[in-house]
Amino acid sequence: TEAWPDRIQAVLTRDWPQVLPGRKPGYQAGFLVARTNPQVTEQVLNIVRQEKYVDGFTRQNGWGGKGYGGFVGAMAMQGLMAYYYDEVVPNTWVELNQCRYNHMGMDVRFNKGGPGFRGGKHVGKCRNDQEECEDC
Repeated sequence: TEAWPDRIQAVLTRDWPQVLPGRKPGYQAGFLVARTNPQVTEQVLNIVRQEKYVDGFTRQNGWGGKGYGGFVGAMAMQGLMAYYYDEVVPNTWVELNQCRYNHMGMDVRFNKGGPGFRGGKHVGKCRNDQEECEDC
């Protein structure tokens, strides 16, 4: 279990159904609770104005070329806020259990084949790279 931040700035759920093996997940844009902080708004606006969004589906695409792309909403809320909280202000947020909060009928395990599933070696494993995950 990871230590919680001294002062939690946001609580969120990740969008695990869109994650390909070995890729960074976005945030579920429908659920993000954050403290009121005008600096966050300004910092996020500066990312949009100044950071480069790299198109494509590689591990170097998305915001800042850090892999926050290649999924629905990557250029918008799901990728932008994931980049912000993971890269710009890490260790300031808490991820909630996606089976219990903001559950969207998602598949948190790789239960089927598809893109990025060559040979089926990921089938049955958790999308969040943990050894165990709740099968909601």
